[in-house]
Parts: sequence; structure tokens; C-alpha cells
Amino acid sequence: MRGRVVFGELVPFGQVWRLGANEPTRLHTSRAIDLGGVAVPAGRYSLYAIPWPDRWELFVTRSTFHWGNQITPAVRAREIGVTTVPVEQARESVETLTITPEPAAGDTVALVFAWERTVARVPVALR
Repeated sequence: MRGRVVFGELVPFGQVWRLGANEPTRLHTSRAIDLGGVAVPAGRYSLYAIPWPDRWELFVTRSTFHWGNQITPAVRAREIGVTTVPVEQARESVETLTITPEPAAGDTVALVFAWERTVARVPVALR
């Protein structure tokens, strides 16, 4: 954060965000998974989001070599799905964007994205 307001300023609401700094966040899976309702076959993907104050729209794309926020029509054409996840307020401020797995209900986990005082949990299950 380095003293900056992240969501709503550094990362504007309603605009595409690469979900990271410089390069987009990449997801590698050796098995088919369900990511927040999106069927994701085994393979390599990039994630990006459109953040809002109360939710994130999370996109999964097969495009893994684009740079930063260059979410061009070619990148969008390679999307395999989008899911919407609610955000919640963290108890404590998180200085650096952090993505961690967290046990969830049943045989699932959640990918937890945390930065500033914002937390988004994306359920993940094997398909």
C-alpha cells in the first residue's frame, strides 16, 4: 500500500485490474477445478478482476502472456468464464496483495485475495 488508498483510487472501482502488479496473476492447475462456478480444465490461466465496493467480478482467461492491464479484445476473447464474489472488510490492514488458500466447507478450499482492508474469497473445488 505504501500509504496509498488502494481500492477506489490506486485500483479504481468499475475498471479492469490485472489482480497484481505488472504481470497478471496466473493460475496453474493439474486437475479440472470449479473456481467460483467457472469450470476450469487443467492448464494455465490468468486472472483479472473488476472490483466494486461490495463485490469483484473475477475473470479467467487462457491468455497468459499479456502484460499488466492490457486486457485487449484478444485477451477477452480467450476468457473461459467470469464469476462474481462478495468482498468483506478485513479486521486488520493488509499491506501487500496476498493470495492464500483457506479451508472451506466440505472438500473445498477458498482462494483468499486480501489487500488493504478488502478480502474476497473464491470457492475452489475439484471437478
